[in-house]
Amino acid sequence: MFGDDDRLRTHKLNIYLEQKLRESGKTWVITGAAGFIGSHLTQTLLACGQTVIGVDNFATGRPQNLDDVQRSVTAGQWREFRFIEGDIEDIDVCSQAIGECDFVLHQAALGSVPRSLNDPITTNSVNVGGTLNVLRGYRAFAGRYFKGKGNAGVRADP
Repeated sequence: MFGDDDRLRTHKLNIYLEQKLRESGKTWVITGAAGFIGSHLTQTLLACGQTVIGVDNFATGRPQNLDDVQRSVTAGQWREFRFIEGDIEDIDVCSQAIGECDFVLHQAALGSVPRSLNDPITTNSVNVGGTLNVLRGYRAFAGRYFKGKGNAGVRADP
């Protein structure tokens, strides 16, 4: 699928992006930080010298994922991680986390098509209402950039 030239370009881009991250210390909020994707984002950003505020209620995320992150980064990098156990359906949780950030990576959601068919009200409440709370919290503090799972980046112009 990818040729050697594509792999080389991707590798060079990754090195460039890691270098740029290391040059600028930013604070990132990751919702769904204990999930598969969220924990990998947390690990990568901490390894690149960033500050991360993780938010998760462990509905689908796992504490073991955060334990794995802690084992994979240095003690100094781990000190740059703050965890808020809370639900994105709670606007106060969203506001508390987002009030200190430069960027938001919104990964929290209830996945699973069968779950959404069996309980569409809860799925909608978390996935739509929770996302709305994250956006409301973000807008209130006029962060610079928001990236949600499975969508394009959206700039905030308060």
